[in-house]
Amino acid sequence: MAATQTQFNGQNLLDGTFAGAQFQVGANSNQIINVAVGNTQTNGMGNYTTTTTGGVYTSSGSFQQGGYAAGGAFTISAGGTGNFTSGAIAISGSVGSANVNISASTESAANIASAVNAVSSQTGVSAQAYTSVAFTVSSGTYTFTLSNGSSGSPTNAVNISADVVNGSNGQPDLSSLVTAINNQAAITGTSASTQTVSGQTELVLTNANGNNINISAGLTSTGALIGSGLSSGSTGSFTAVSGSALSPIGSAITSGSANALIQGAVQFESASSYAIGSGSAIGFSSAAASLTSGAGGSQVASINVSTAAGAQQAISILDQAINYLNQQNGALGAIQNRIQASVSNDQTTATNDAAPIQSTDKNSSAAQEIKVPSIAQPGSKTSAADPQLDPSKVQQSIDTLKAKVESTQSTFTLEVGLDPNGQHPNQVLLQLRDKATKQVFYSYYVPADQVAKAAESENPVGLILQNKA
Repeated sequence: MAATQTQFNGQNLLDGTFAGAQFQVGANSNQIINVAVGNTQTNGMGNYTTTTTGGVYTSSGSFQQGGYAAGGAFTISAGGTGNFTSGAIAISGSVGSANVNISASTESAANIASAVNAVSSQTGVSAQAYTSVAFTVSSGTYTFTLSNGSSGSPTNAVNISADVVNGSNGQPDLSSLVTAINNQAAITGTSASTQTVSGQTELVLTNANGNNINISAGLTSTGALIGSGLSSGSTGSFTAVSGSALSPIGSAITSGSANALIQGAVQFESASSYAIGSGSAIGFSSAAASLTSGAGGSQVASINVSTAAGAQQAISILDQAINYLNQQNGALGAIQNRIQASVSNDQTTATNDAAPIQSTDKNSSAAQEIKVPSIAQPGSKTSAADPQLDPSKVQQSIDTLKAKVESTQSTFTLEVGLDPNGQHPNQVLLQLRDKATKQVFYSYYVPADQVAKAAESENPVGLILQNKA
């Protein structure tokens, strides 16, 4: 409501239509400040996201709800080959551009996200990583090694053993397998859970940090993964699936199959659009990122926290919406500072133009000095206007005041005398002149009694300025 109803002089300010406004801030043409305020409606803020491309997250994996869905953020390869392509990807964001290196086809999403974040100050784009894969599981016995890293350099390897039998509903009872995996979660960072999709019970393995997940029959004497998927004698099988249609991804993992490497997905985050050059190397399009609407969309208007995935996605959307508002605030603050500086400069110019300036004829010595008028003689207008004014005492005060100022001030001189024309009775003309430029920057008539007080003051100039006529 605020975005569409905040107005000034009938002009909406926060709905994105206040753009290209120009403020004239100088005396000359084109001395302007351009002002624009971004769209702060809920469909104009959020987390800009890019789409997937190629087979990395389609035929070889799954990327559901922006990579936030359980079981919907993975790409799987047999034999530990990996589905990414080594090389550099170029991230071009609202701040600038930078390259991120993909060191190997088996690179983890966690490492890629870390590299993106290392250059986020150069691009305006940050990233998180998430690995979550869903399997259909057959009944049978399972013995295998679960690890992180790659097939050639696995880390955090643990052994898992469990039996899976079908329950009374005909679906596999995965409780023993889930327990066995979760007992080792502190080591691998990989947790297990179940979900039911289209009536089918699925096993979901999740590494919230985006690290790789390896499933193999064990380790070789050199520490690499054994080539097969499950240990000899295992009778069960895992099959990775994607989406509500339970589409199988790749071949089943069995004691007779190759081991499996599961890589996660990078979740790019930005309050503004960006592009990923060579993004297909990690399964993403090189087209400009955008805000998406509808279910699972990335706009604030699309937030739905009724599911765990929706709640996680909402955090990223709101984070970027806040970043966007902070950016708008910073831009408007900078514009405000420019306008205030321009106004201040104009005020200074106006003040200088209005100040009385003496003749600038540099060839005349008379133009360099202010003639101090002599004391009016008895019978003058000044004397007639105030018969009690004693010119000799006033002149004495003037002399004292000038001497005191000259002994205490090094940057300007005080020139003072009675009204030469008699048009300001009982007042004294006081002028301050810069010693270096000879410019008069202060000229006022001051009551004569104030001159006498100033002559006796410790701060004579300050007292006169406070009591100028």
